[in-house]
Amino acid sequence: MTREQMEQKFLEMAMEDSERYAKDLRQLTKKVAKSKAIYKGKPIPFLYMPRFFDRADLDTFHQAVSHMMAICQKMIRLYKSVPDIRAYYDFDARLEALILKESPYACSVPMARFDIFYYGPGDFRFCELNTDGTSAMNEDRELARIFSDGMLVEKIGDAVNLNSFELFDTWVSEVINIYREARGTSKQPTIAIVDLFEKASAIEFEVFKERFEALGYPCLIADARALSYDNGLYFEGKRIDIVYRRLVTKDMMERIDEVSALEKACLDDTTLIIGNIQSQIVHTKQFFKLLHDDLVRQYFNIEELAFIDKHVPLTESISFAKYKIDQLVSEKDQWIIKPLDFYASIGVYAGRDYEPDGWRKLLLDHIDKPYLLQQFCIPPEFKNIDLIDDALSVGMYKHITGLFVYNGKFYGVYSRAGRSNIISGLHDVFTLPSLFIQNT
Repeated sequence: MTREQMEQKFLEMAMEDSERYAKDLRQLTKKVAKSKAIYKGKPIPFLYMPRFFDRADLDTFHQAVSHMMAICQKMIRLYKSVPDIRAYYDFDARLEALILKESPYACSVPMARFDIFYYGPGDFRFCELNTDGTSAMNEDRELARIFSDGMLVEKIGDAVNLNSFELFDTWVSEVINIYREARGTSKQPTIAIVDLFEKASAIEFEVFKERFEALGYPCLIADARALSYDNGLYFEGKRIDIVYRRLVTKDMMERIDEVSALEKACLDDTTLIIGNIQSQIVHTKQFFKLLHDDLVRQYFNIEELAFIDKHVPLTESISFAKYKIDQLVSEKDQWIIKPLDFYASIGVYAGRDYEPDGWRKLLLDHIDKPYLLQQFCIPPEFKNIDLIDDALSVGMYKHITGLFVYNGKFYGVYSRAGRSNIISGLHDVFTLPSLFIQNT
């Protein structure tokens, strides 16, 4: 069964017995409220129909990750070997030193989530790359667990084999693979999940800790400021072999003097840092701009450039607006403003959400700030079901698809939907469990 057939079947079955399945949706809502599916202290909003994927979809995701990872790896090598490219990024000296430190393992981006607008097999556009502090595995895990007991998913599952993506034990396995590669030892390492506690995804960290320990690896959850250094990192007197870094580089550099122990460990390799700082090169949205710049394009081959031109939206410095302001106002629906290095869609503005005068003002207000202009990608739209006035209601929702990448390999999907042109937690977003159709 294809994704489209599954979606149609789900919608038809739900609306043919809408009172029964409205009751099911209300029950699911109660279960989510009592679960670990929590974001900023509140239950995660969701819709009734999961996001289904078939084999053709998964093949596209594997290919998208493989191609983009190769481009990321090459870009990081170029940053280290080509002074003009390094100068373009203009990182401060301490950050540059952390990036230039050679990694003891091969994968330059050990954990990431590549967010794409997915239109169908072979047809997608990258929204952004989250290679720093990648999160939301627990949202998908909890929703998939709860939905597996939902009346309609369970009924469909009797006839079709539906599977969720396992995103925790797979990461533990890849962490240990990276450790074995870097250290060449079979020793059982002690892992610390490191962030700033006020920024941390506490529930998700606890789940990762549980899975590390269930598989035989001692695990700590540590605030980066509480680490100490003595020829390696320690937390509360315990030596750390591996740091699973969830601390976002931007937050780290803003508090670099408070996290000096972690900085030392990143530079001397006494503790293995999984989530090394060089990922910042492709995390910052300047990366997309450079992929369309001749400074970088001369180093990519024909196949790589074709992939970039097809799947990476054109990105320009917002200073470009100084010379094209009237054109950018007249073409406002084709552009979106993004900051160089924020996350959670903070500071993102879509031109089609504004009247011409309002868009002109936004351009002028940001013209000398660290922002970019990017071609607006129209989000794909799909039908889904919500509870409106206590009854099931079918509506159209825009979607964004996150591809979880561990040690360079695709492992799962994070699905979100919304009615706005910007799909994020700041814009009334819904999270959907991601299920793949296992045809036999």
